[in-house]
Amino acid sequence: MFGRGKSSLSKPKKVHSLENLKYLHSVLQKNRAVNEQNYGILVEALRLIAEILIWGDQNDSSVMDFFLEKNILEYFLQYMKQDLSRRICVQLLQTLNILFENITNQTAIYYLLSNNHTNAIITHRFDFTDEEVMAYYISFLKILSFRLNVNTISFFYIESRREFNLYVEAIKLFAHPEGMVRIAVRTITLNVHKVKDEAALEFIHHQTSLIYFSHLVWSIGNTILDIDCHKCQTKLKDLVAEHIDHLHYIDDLLSLGIEGLNEVLCDQLLRRLFIPLHIYSLLKQYKSDATTNLGTVRRPRLSYSVTVFTLIHVYLFLRDTRLICLLTEAILIGDLTLPGLIIPCNIPCSNSQIVFNDPTTQDCSVSFQRNLNYEETDDTAPDDDPAMIIAKTLIAATVSLRASDQAAPGQRLTTYLIHSVTSKNPLIFSQPSESLEHGLTQAKGVTPTLMSVLWPPNVAPLKLVEKNTETHVQSSISSNPCEKRSSDLSPGGSQIQSPNSCKDSYASIEKSQLKLKIHHLIHQSFLNKTIKRSMLTYQIYLAVFFLRSLFRSLEIGSGSDQDAIFSILLLFAIKSNKGVDLATLKLAQLNGPDIKNEPSYNYTLVTKLIELIGDACKAESRIRLITVRMAIRLLTDLVYSVNCGCQLSDQHFAEIINAREEAMLVLRSYFEKSGRLHQSYCIVASLTGVFDC
Repeated sequence: MFGRGKSSLSKPKKVHSLENLKYLHSVLQKNRAVNEQNYGILVEALRLIAEILIWGDQNDSSVMDFFLEKNILEYFLQYMKQDLSRRICVQLLQTLNILFENITNQTAIYYLLSNNHTNAIITHRFDFTDEEVMAYYISFLKILSFRLNVNTISFFYIESRREFNLYVEAIKLFAHPEGMVRIAVRTITLNVHKVKDEAALEFIHHQTSLIYFSHLVWSIGNTILDIDCHKCQTKLKDLVAEHIDHLHYIDDLLSLGIEGLNEVLCDQLLRRLFIPLHIYSLLKQYKSDATTNLGTVRRPRLSYSVTVFTLIHVYLFLRDTRLICLLTEAILIGDLTLPGLIIPCNIPCSNSQIVFNDPTTQDCSVSFQRNLNYEETDDTAPDDDPAMIIAKTLIAATVSLRASDQAAPGQRLTTYLIHSVTSKNPLIFSQPSESLEHGLTQAKGVTPTLMSVLWPPNVAPLKLVEKNTETHVQSSISSNPCEKRSSDLSPGGSQIQSPNSCKDSYASIEKSQLKLKIHHLIHQSFLNKTIKRSMLTYQIYLAVFFLRSLFRSLEIGSGSDQDAIFSILLLFAIKSNKGVDLATLKLAQLNGPDIKNEPSYNYTLVTKLIELIGDACKAESRIRLITVRMAIRLLTDLVYSVNCGCQLSDQHFAEIINAREEAMLVLRSYFEKSGRLHQSYCIVASLTGVFDC
């Protein structure tokens, strides 16, 4: 059948037949070693075997029976491990892709996945510098992930050895330079999570989630930094598209409702990205270096426009209630305990004079040492091994987010920070200390036994099942250490408990709860009517420095309106996101009118918006039409509703009328200039239609 001197198979009389498969099997038997003379024949043989198997799957079941009986897949593995295997590997991966994508016989699928052959191929060290090999390999992993279900996942997750090669090898490639590879990795991880296998999810939570999510967050942050410094428009579009893809991926992960994984992901996003990179960058004078117990740490700062631009994307694409509420509180309400932001100062006595240091204009490089949270604990003692540190970090993420769930609106962020942030675990955007592969190796020591020993007794067990996304999840840990519900306790004495091993962990949790109680009492004392009015004013003034930074961007003056339009769009996005609860918006007075004939809007914001509209109505204004239109829309949402009507105060209403009159004067003076006429007409029409009430 083979022509002399040729390196390929001759076409048989009937290519798609059992006889031809038997012949190809004999060819493989005679050519177990790959060399220069036979590698072409073997490549062609592998290609034909795939065609015959697909044909047999639809027409002749004996073809697959023969393939299984002769264990032909074993030959594939032998060829893959040999030196002259580059073309063999490419054809082998292509053959496997065709088989797993097209075969419908479940018995055949189970065989192909059995005997650990597939896992051996997954873990084989291919030459990934070869783009073709990489393309077929990642495609192979993706096709396998589409075959995952409750019956087949046991072929990939070997519970007895705690190995999940498909998932682990995929996430190692999450930051590959090729976009196709990165997209495939996201698809693979989502397909694995969707199966909702309890044992597999436990492995993912314990041994991969913290390592993978920390590197994922670092990659997202670097993409944002690249957006901030790039000038090339084409490259900029690609970077923005990549950032949006990241956010879609994050939303897909959170939308699966796997609570244990969501807790780790939300914690990493808040502590390592949103607060230290996005929120801190809202402040104009924010230094890029910080001194912590870990030494001097670089704190990158984004330009204001990029900061708000990326935050807009966050509110447009992320819908997780827990994450969005905490992020919104950081922006709209703030927190006096955020480290590294506020100028250190003592709370003044009743007879003391208050000196307001504005963090939005002052040097904010001095670290705010919070006694309630910055006490030295044993949580990250230097003698802890990496697995212990990883396990404690996972537990801290669960405890802090569950505690924030139970806190009242306006106190969620404070509660989260008290349980989450320590002097050795600050809010800083920084590169993970270990590479992804090394981190995964270290995380192998995070076993269910270790987690059960460290797990606090007053915290409900880890949840890896779908949660109710319609209602806000109630926390299983009380902010008051004296309040313990029976549902929050670990079941009986069934868990493995070691008093000596758990002593430090339990003490740490009790300290955190005591800190929260003390902080809560301090917070209430500010609200007590017996406290001097100056004290309350002082607290409110400092707490909302991020929101005031947004307000300050609405002061355009002689500059560009770029920051103003982004700030207005961000406020729109916050109000429009369904994850933001009404109670949080009410605390910042951004909820819109709800009590008839009683103005309840944010006075400062409305004043800034009216001033911006007034500036836009002046001759030679630098404010674009889109900016003033969005300002009018936001103003309308804040002060007008069909049920309550217009709730503008008399002063603000008079200012709106004055702006309209000035716009009409400009309209008359520029009547002959069509361009200016159109803009002025649009402004006047907007003002007339909304506020002529």
